[in-house]
Amino acid sequence: MTQLFSPIRSHCSKMMLGLLLPLTALASLQPAVAQKPLYHVTELPLVTNATAAEVTSINNAGQVVGFTPGELSTKSYTGWLWTPSTSNTAARIEALAPLRNFPHSRALDINDKGYIVGRSSGNGQSATFWHASTPLAPVNFNDPAVKGTVLPNCVLTDAFALSDADTNGFYYVTGYCAYTDPVTGVVSRWQGVVWKMQGTTMVSGVRLQYPDAPPANLEDLVTDPWDVNSQGQVAGDYSKDWYSAITYPCIWSAEDGRMVQLSSADSNAHAINEAGLVVGMSYTTSPPKAFLWAAPSKIQILPDPSGGHAVASGINKWNQIVGKVYSKSAWRPSLWQPQADGTFQHYYLNDCKYSGATRITLQTASKVNNSGWIIGGYTSSKASRAYLLTPR
Repeated sequence: MTQLFSPIRSHCSKMMLGLLLPLTALASLQPAVAQKPLYHVTELPLVTNATAAEVTSINNAGQVVGFTPGELSTKSYTGWLWTPSTSNTAARIEALAPLRNFPHSRALDINDKGYIVGRSSGNGQSATFWHASTPLAPVNFNDPAVKGTVLPNCVLTDAFALSDADTNGFYYVTGYCAYTDPVTGVVSRWQGVVWKMQGTTMVSGVRLQYPDAPPANLEDLVTDPWDVNSQGQVAGDYSKDWYSAITYPCIWSAEDGRMVQLSSADSNAHAINEAGLVVGMSYTTSPPKAFLWAAPSKIQILPDPSGGHAVASGINKWNQIVGKVYSKSAWRPSLWQPQADGTFQHYYLNDCKYSGATRITLQTASKVNNSGWIIGGYTSSKASRAYLLTPR
C-alpha cells in the first residue's frame, strides 16, 4: 500500500531475501495481456467545501483516500475517503476529522480492513489513524494508550503507508518520526521508522538504519520510507545528508531496521508489492526513467515510446505498474503490462478510455489495486481533481 511522494529527500536480512522473487519469475504470476486494456472513467467528487482534490491511495475494495490542497480549499488539507457504490448503498465521500487541537488532516494510505493512515497538522504534526467506519474519530499514534513504550524518544509525525493485515490482525505502518538523541539532545526530524500494529495497539517498532555509519550530525539524517508490505518490507530511499541531491533506493526490514540497498546509483524507490518487487525512478539515465527491481537482479528500466522522463509509482500483485511519462510537453499517465516473456508492454492511459468521463485528460496515475483499478489526477478549471479507472 502506498501514497504520493514528497520531494524531501548493507546489511542483508535472510528473512527479506527469502521473500524476494527473481526477475525471471515474473512471467509465472499472470498470463500475458496482449490486447490494449480499456477502462471506464469516474470523476471522483469533492468533499464538502473543497474546490480541489489530491488522490493518494486505493485498497482492494475500491475505497480511495486523499486530501484537499490547502491553497485551493476553505477547509485546507482536509483528508477524505471515497467509498464506491454497492448493490445496497450509493457511492459517498466523507471528510476525515483531524486530531483535537489540529486544524488539518491528510490521508495517505488505506488497507483492506479500511484502516487509514496519514497525519494531522497545523499545530505541529502527528501521525494519525482512522477507520473507514468512523471517519470522525481519529486516533493519535503518539497517544500513550496506543504507543506504550514502543519507539522511545520518537514523536511520530507522519504515517505514509500501511500494509494489509495478516490472519492474526497484525499490520505494519511506516513514516517519519522526530527522534531525540537521549545523550546529546540533538533532534533528527526526518528519521524513517516502521511500527507493527494490532488494531490500535502498537506492538513493536524500529528506526530505519543506514547501510553503514549514520551522519555524524543527526540533524542531517534522512531516511525516506514510502511503502510497506505485509511481510514487513519497507521500500524507500536514503541520502547521505539533508543537503544531498543524491538518494539511494533500498528495502528495510521491520524486524530489525536493517536494509538491502538496491542500487549504488541515484534512484528513488516508490512502491513495493507483496512479492517484494519494487518500482520507482532511476537517475542512471538522462532523462530519468521508471524502473522495476526484483532480487537478485539489478534495476530494470521500463520501456516507454517517448524516450522522455518516466516515473513508476504503483505496482499490484499481478505486477501491473502505473506511473507517468513526460511526452509532447506534458505528463501522460501510463500502464506497464507484464508479458509472458518477462517484459512489459507500455500503454498511455488516455488511449485506453472507453466509457464514463472520457472527455477529461488524465495527467497522473498513482496507484493500482489487485483488481486493476487505477487512481490518478487531472486538472479541471485550473484545480486538481481525482479520477478512478475500472477495467472493462
